[in-house]
Amino acid sequence: MPRWRHAVLLLAFLSSSAGLDTSNSTSTAKKGSDGPHLTTDDEGFLTVIQGFATQLQCVLNTCSNDVIWYKDGNQISKGSQFLNTTSEKAYKFQHSIEVDYEKGCSGECDDSKPCGEGYSCVDNQCCSCRREEFTLVLRNLTFDESGRYRCQLENKSELLEFQVEVLESGLKGGFHENISYDHSECCQEKGISPLCRGMCKPSEMDQHHFDPTSCKTDDYKHFLSCATEGGTRSHVHCCKTQLVPSFCYDFCSGDFQMLRRSHRLCLYYLPEIFSCLDRAYRMLSNEKGGLSSARGGGAAAHLSAFMIDKPVRG
Repeated sequence: MPRWRHAVLLLAFLSSSAGLDTSNSTSTAKKGSDGPHLTTDDEGFLTVIQGFATQLQCVLNTCSNDVIWYKDGNQISKGSQFLNTTSEKAYKFQHSIEVDYEKGCSGECDDSKPCGEGYSCVDNQCCSCRREEFTLVLRNLTFDESGRYRCQLENKSELLEFQVEVLESGLKGGFHENISYDHSECCQEKGISPLCRGMCKPSEMDQHHFDPTSCKTDDYKHFLSCATEGGTRSHVHCCKTQLVPSFCYDFCSGDFQMLRRSHRLCLYYLPEIFSCLDRAYRMLSNEKGGLSSARGGGAAAHLSAFMIDKPVRG
């Protein structure tokens, strides 16, 4: 079955729904006007790609150990800790606490003497909390991660709901694991979208949220500037030897101009393209005697808008 068949049909539907405003289609939130409540910037329905990673944001407007994550009705965490039955290969937390120092700190605390609700222990003092994040990261996605997720305050109606559908990619699992290049610092300097930074350090692509179909022209342009030493190196010859089709050569050089319809199949060749970028990175690292990250330096089209079925390989 073509790798991108399911993704293309669904993404095409999502991108072409006439008159549908998806900007506010965030996850279901049930909350009262006062007291602790949960918020998110993520969509309530997420379509994600097999083998990559995604995240479900859940933020509480105070601090509490009573935030619980469920998958298909089964509890998988309590506070910032996973249950023993939860596979940490599939999940991890982005957990952080923002303290409201304007309200001051008081009282003593330590591991044996925790603070009360709404407070966090900072330097052995209980400080008022402004927010606590319990974002759930689904990593190295498989079809088992499809389902309904719920972030909820224990014994309260306050909750966020997410429906996750994992789409078939057809890419060989773990293809990114031996890719050693790291352009993450350069990518961050150039302002590449967090959704796209997985391609800046593929070895961690299954650990962090990565959605290549949401990357825009400038994201690819800036990334390729990083990967080609500011456009001074070309990987086209390598891509040719790896049988990457000519319409994908734009991803093998620093001369990327804009996303085109002809790029619709290039995600299928990510392993070959990343391999060529990695080969040059290793050679450059050897030349310089250590690792380095390039510093070299549009349109808002998304690659998903151009995707169709992949070719069948012999």
